[in-house]
Amino acid sequence: MAKEKAEGRKSYGLRLDQALMRELSHLGVDEDRWLNELVEEAVRDLLKKYKDKRK
Repeated sequence: MAKEKAEGRKSYGLRLDQALMRELSHLGVDEDRWLNELVEEAVRDLLKKYKDKRK
């Protein structure tokens, strides 16, 4: 990853369900996107969902 893209990021080790990762990998190929992008989008959506619930 380019230095400018790596700044402000931290690596995390996650253990995820194999079927979920397989499906996510297929989505990444279908959408021509990196898995990291898809995971970040999903986390943002999840945080927004719960933030909206707390209002």
